Amino acid sequence: MSRLRTLLALLCLSSGGLACGNNTLEGIEALPNKNYPRGVPFRMTVMLTACSDACSTYEAAECDVDVDEDAKEIRLSASACFERTTDDCPELCGPRINAHCAIPPLQGGTYTVVSDNFTSSVQVE
Repeated sequence: MSRLRTLLALLCLSSGGLACGNNTLEGIEALPNKNYPRGVPFRMTVMLTACSDACSTYEAAECDVDVDEDAKEIRLSASACFERTTDDCPELCGPRINAHCAIPPLQGGTYTVVSDNFTSSVQVE
């Protein structure tokens, strides 16, 4: 049993984590909330897509955060793994796919949120 655990651990480390289905949804499409509290940790929800593939199964989205308070910048990287369950699929729009990003306490002010080709401003008050 210990040999199996070791093999699984090595597999996870070499692949960067658990298996990710056969596709990855990456990038931020929208930032629904633009106002956040200052001085306390908060959760920033970002939308990866407003219309997911209705014939796919999505894992919980993940979010990496890097904050530069001097530059008033919040850099995000969000993604969700998914696996297409069938190839014979009607073109339907599935649910929104969101990622929830843990943001540390920030000073008040206007911050720029940046992720690949996405940029938006938020107010921390």
